[in-house]
Amino acid sequence: MEQRQEEENKRPIAGGNAVYLAGSIRKGRRKGSYIYSPLAAIRLITSRGADITDNVLNALKVTIRKGTEYIGKVSLADEEGEPIDIISILSNILSFLNPVKVQTKTVSCPPLPLKITGIGAGAEGTLDCLGDLMQVKVPKSGTILSATYWDLDDEKTQVDLEIFKERITQTGDNNPWAPSDVDLLHFVKELAFFAFDDHINNATSEINNIGKAYTCPQGYFYIQAKLAGTAQTIAAGSEPRYQLQILSDDPNWQER
Repeated sequence: MEQRQEEENKRPIAGGNAVYLAGSIRKGRRKGSYIYSPLAAIRLITSRGADITDNVLNALKVTIRKGTEYIGKVSLADEEGEPIDIISILSNILSFLNPVKVQTKTVSCPPLPLKITGIGAGAEGTLDCLGDLMQVKVPKSGTILSATYWDLDDEKTQVDLEIFKERITQTGDNNPWAPSDVDLLHFVKELAFFAFDDHINNATSEINNIGKAYTCPQGYFYIQAKLAGTAQTIAAGSEPRYQLQILSDDPNWQER
């Protein structure tokens, strides 16, 4: 009789609801702590003392009969039969499966508008490079949201910014823009500033809703300005400036 009752207690409860826990949980070094591991044996028991654990391929399967009959409280127990806090265990497992939380924020690159250096004293020709190739620190991963161009010489003709994520061969001011095939493989985006707001002594141009996602392993953009409109002659001290607004998802990003 006792042997029959013992076998009855070990028999899984029938039903249609199933719960699966991959792997198992064992005790940690500190009292009350548990570690997610496929090594330890775990039992699921009811308050009636019935063992309802079914070990299949390192997973725990529990079925509970539907109906009005009270079956009992289902709890986790370790290999020594001591109860385990299921809430803490599930929280630990979720923390283990999702160790990295991506945080995003909008940053300005560079923090202050950057002056285009290397512009010569003579007229800049159409489709020629405007100034030097410039290096700008950016998040290693993000999305270009918008950009602003400050036309301090009040020229109001189109200027493009050619953006690359690796250093390219510098063409030089007032020379035709003609990147090599190898350089072009590092191309990220062209920003074309062609619509200007006139501020009497100067002008600005803005591009919104760019939405260009990128990855940049070195953490720098290499940007070459190109004159796409009519020729310009820019006075010393009135060199144009630009700035990018980027949605950063680089957790280690620092502006300076």
